[in-house]
Amino acid sequence: MAIPGRPTINELVAALEALYVHNVEKASKWLEEFQKSVYAWELCDELLHKSTNETYTYFAANTMKSKIEYSFNELPVSSHGSLRNSLIDHCKRLHAGSPSTVTQLCIALADLAIQMDQWNDAVQSLIVSFASEIRYYPILLETLEILPQEIESEKIRVGENRRTLVTTILRQSSTLVFEFLSKCMEMVKTDSNICVKTLACLASWFQLGPLISEQIILSNFLEVPFQILLNVQSNMRIYEAASRCICGAATVVEDYEKYQDLAKALLTACHQLANGAFQEVLNNKDMERAGALCHIFTELGISFHRCMIDTPNQGLGSFNLLEMISLCSEYGNISLAQITFDFWFCLADSLFDLTESDNTYSKPFEPYIFRLLDHLCRLCQRCESEENEILADDDTMIEFRRDVEDILHSIKFVVGGAVNCFTHVCQNTLNSANTWVQIEAAFFILGILAESLLMRHAEAVVPVIDIVISSPSYGLALKQTCLKLLEKLCFVFHQEAGRAYLSGFLSYTFNSLQESALTTQAADTIESACKECKEHMYPHLNPLIEAIQFTSVSDRNANKSALSLIKGAMEILSNVSVSNAYEILQRLGALQLETLQQIAQVGDGASMEKSLDPVPPIDRLSHIFRFYKAGLNPSEMHPCLSILENAWPILSRILNKYKNDVIVLEHTCTCIRFAIRCVSCRAAKLLAPIAEQLVSSYAENKHSCFLYLSSILVDEFASESIYENSFRQMLEIFCRVTSEFLNNQADLIDNPATVDDLFRLTARYLQRCPRLILTAPAVNFIVGCGLAAATLQHRDAHDSALIVFCDLIECIRYRESLPGSDIIRQRSKELVDNHGQALVKALIDSVADGIPKSLLSKVAEVLLKLRDYSTSLLSEWVKATLSSLNTVTETGSVIATPEQLNQLYDRILRYGLIYHK
Repeated sequence: MAIPGRPTINELVAALEALYVHNVEKASKWLEEFQKSVYAWELCDELLHKSTNETYTYFAANTMKSKIEYSFNELPVSSHGSLRNSLIDHCKRLHAGSPSTVTQLCIALADLAIQMDQWNDAVQSLIVSFASEIRYYPILLETLEILPQEIESEKIRVGENRRTLVTTILRQSSTLVFEFLSKCMEMVKTDSNICVKTLACLASWFQLGPLISEQIILSNFLEVPFQILLNVQSNMRIYEAASRCICGAATVVEDYEKYQDLAKALLTACHQLANGAFQEVLNNKDMERAGALCHIFTELGISFHRCMIDTPNQGLGSFNLLEMISLCSEYGNISLAQITFDFWFCLADSLFDLTESDNTYSKPFEPYIFRLLDHLCRLCQRCESEENEILADDDTMIEFRRDVEDILHSIKFVVGGAVNCFTHVCQNTLNSANTWVQIEAAFFILGILAESLLMRHAEAVVPVIDIVISSPSYGLALKQTCLKLLEKLCFVFHQEAGRAYLSGFLSYTFNSLQESALTTQAADTIESACKECKEHMYPHLNPLIEAIQFTSVSDRNANKSALSLIKGAMEILSNVSVSNAYEILQRLGALQLETLQQIAQVGDGASMEKSLDPVPPIDRLSHIFRFYKAGLNPSEMHPCLSILENAWPILSRILNKYKNDVIVLEHTCTCIRFAIRCVSCRAAKLLAPIAEQLVSSYAENKHSCFLYLSSILVDEFASESIYENSFRQMLEIFCRVTSEFLNNQADLIDNPATVDDLFRLTARYLQRCPRLILTAPAVNFIVGCGLAAATLQHRDAHDSALIVFCDLIECIRYRESLPGSDIIRQRSKELVDNHGQALVKALIDSVADGIPKSLLSKVAEVLLKLRDYSTSLLSEWVKATLSSLNTVTETGSVIATPEQLNQLYDRILRYGLIYHK
C-alpha cells in the first residue's frame, strides 16, 4: 500500500509506537511504505530534531542513511546543502546518545560526501565542523573512518568517475587527517574511546595507500599500537583496535618492494610480539588477545607470501613469520587456527600457479604443510563425552570441519597430492591413535582426502577399510565418521583386492541402517557402493530392496535413507537387462502408489493427523523415474511406462486435492517431469490428460510449477506436428492467465519464479516448435514481458528472459531446409528489428542501474547474438542508447566523458561487454 499523502509527524510517531510498543504488524507495513516515500526525508529530519526516544531516533537516522544510499536522486540539488547541515546538527545534538544511532548518522554523512558533487572539501569541512570541541572528536573519527570504506560500497549509486574523484580528494586530504589523528594520539592514554576510534580511523585510511603510509613511516606513528599490543594488560577494546590498525598497515606492504621501510618495521615489530606478548597470552590462555595477534601474523603472511616463495627464508621472505602462523594452529584452539586459513589459501593459490611448471617452488613449504596436517588432526578431535552424540549442522565443530575440508583440498598438492597426505595421516596419526576421539578425527581427515584418490591408490586404501569394518563396537560419533569414510572409499571395490572386503562392508553398512541416528549416512554409503561398483552389487540387491520396503514414510530420516537406497537400486538395475529389472521396478513402483492411493482417498475433511504427508512417497516414486536409465531404443517398451500409467490417475487426484499446498504441487510436478523424461515419447497417450490438468490447474492456482512441467511436455512432444493445436491452445491460455497478474515491473519483481518458468516454457517453444510461437498472438506479450524482465536482479528470471532473446535471434538463421523456415525467419526478424532498440536500451540501462555482476555474462551473450545478426543495427541501437544517457549531473560533474562512451561503444560492439573494471 502506497502512502496516499504526506503524513504528519504525529502519525509517524503513532506508527512507531504501534510497532515497537504494541507490535502491530500493520504498522510495520505502513512504515516500510513510508521509508520508500519522498516524505521520509522531511519527516525523519523533523523526528531527529524533536524526539528523545532512542528507538525513534534510530529509525529516523537509519531511514535517512538508506534514503541517501538508494534514493538520493529524489532530492533536488538545491536541498543537498541543507541536508548536509542538518545531518551535522543532528550529529552534534545526539553525539552522547545511542551509539547505533550516531553510527547511522556518520554513515549518512559519509555517503552524502561521496555523492554530493558540490561537497568536494568534505574532509576539511567535517574537521572544521567537529574538531573545535573534544566532545565531538568521536563522531568526527567515526565519520572519517567510514569514508574510505564507503567508496567501494555498491549500495551507493555513483559511477567510477565519481568514486575515482572522491578517492583522489581523500588522498589529497590525508595530511589534514594525519594532523588530526596526531592530535588524537596525544589523548590515547587518557581517553579509551578516543584511542579506539583513532586506531580504527587510521586502519581505514591505510586503504587509500601511498601518502598516509609515507607519513606514518616518518612519524613513527605505529609505535602507539605496537606498545598497546606488547602490554597484554591493555583494555581489550583498545587491544583489538590496535590489532586492526596493524592489520591495515599490513595490507599496504603487500607491495613490499615499494614500501620496504614500512615492511621491515612491521616484520621486526611482529617478531617482538611473537617472542613476547604472544607467548604470554598463550600461557595465560587469553584467546581474545591471542586472536588479535594471530590476525596480524596472518595479514603479514598474506602480504609477504610471494616474498617467501621467491626468496624462501631470506630477508622479508623469512620463515620466522611462517613459524608464527604455524604456532597459531599448533596451540590447539580452533578459533586461532581458522584465522590462519586465509594465509594457507593465499599461499596455495600462488604455489599452484607456479608448480604447474616447476614443483621446486613448493619444496620449502612441504614440512609446514605436513605440520599443518598434524595440527588439523588434533584440532578436529571432539570431546570424550560426545561418544554417542551426532552433532548438529550448525555446531561449532562441524563448521570448523567444513573449513578444514576446504583448506585440505587447497593445500594437498603442495606435498604431492592427496595420496601422500593420506599416507602421512595413516602413519603419523592413525597408527598411534589410542582413543576414539583420535581415531574419529583421523578418519574424518582421511575421508576428505579420499575424495581425491584414484584407482591406482587402492593399495593405500584397502588397509583402512579393513580397520573400519573389523573394528570393535564404537559409539555413534565414530560409527558415523566410519560410514562417511567408507562412502568415499567405495571405488576400491572395482579391484579384486578391494572386492574381498565387499561382503564385510555391506554387513557393516546394513547393520548401521538399523540404528536410527545412522540410517541416513548408512544409506548414502550403500548408494555410493551401488554407483561405484554396480556390476558387483546385483547379487546383493535383495537386502537393498527389503530395506527400501521397510522404511517408514512418516519418519524424516527414514525417508532420506529410502531415497538414497532407491537411487542406489536404480544404479544397479540400470546396469542389468530390462527383463531382470522389470519385476523389481514394478514392485517398487507399486509400493509407492499403494501409499499414495491411500492418501488420495482420505476425505478432504479428514484431520491432518489422520492423513499421511504425500511428499515422501511422491519423492520415492520420482527417484525411480529419475535414476533408472534403461538405454532402450525408442521402439522398445519401457519398464517404467506401466508405472507411469498407473500413477497418473493418482497423481492427478493429488494435484486436485492439494491444490492450495505449493510444496505438494511442486513435488508432484517434479515427479511427473522425471516420469516424462524417463519414458519420453512412449507416454504420448497421456499427453492430453496431463496437458489438460496443467492448464486447468494453472488457471485456478497460478503456481509456476505448472509452467515448468509444461515446458517438459513441449520439449518432449512439440516437435511432432500432430500435437500443434494442443500446444498452441496451451500457450494462449498460459499467457492469458499470466498477463492477468504480470502487468508491470513491480509484478515481475514480486513473481520471479513465474517469470523464470514462463521464459523457460517460451525457450522450449522456440527450440522445438518456433513457427507455432512466432505466429501466435501471445508472442507480443512474451516479448514485452521479456523486455521488462531484462532489468530484473533475480538471476534465474533474468537469465531465462535473456535466453529467450538469444533463441529468438537464432531463429533468424533457421535452416532453410527445415519445414516452415520462411515464416520462422521472417517473424523472428520482424520481432528483433522492431524491439532491438528497446532490448539494447533495457540491457544497458540495467547495467547502469547496477544489476549484479553475476548477471552480466548473459547480457554479453545477447549483445553478441545481436552483433552476429547485424553489426550495423547493433551499432545504431547502441549509439542511440548511449546518446540518451545522462553524462553530467545537475551540478555539472561528469558521469561519463565522450571518450568513455566511445570506449563503451567499442567494447559492446567487439565483446558484448558493458561493464569493465
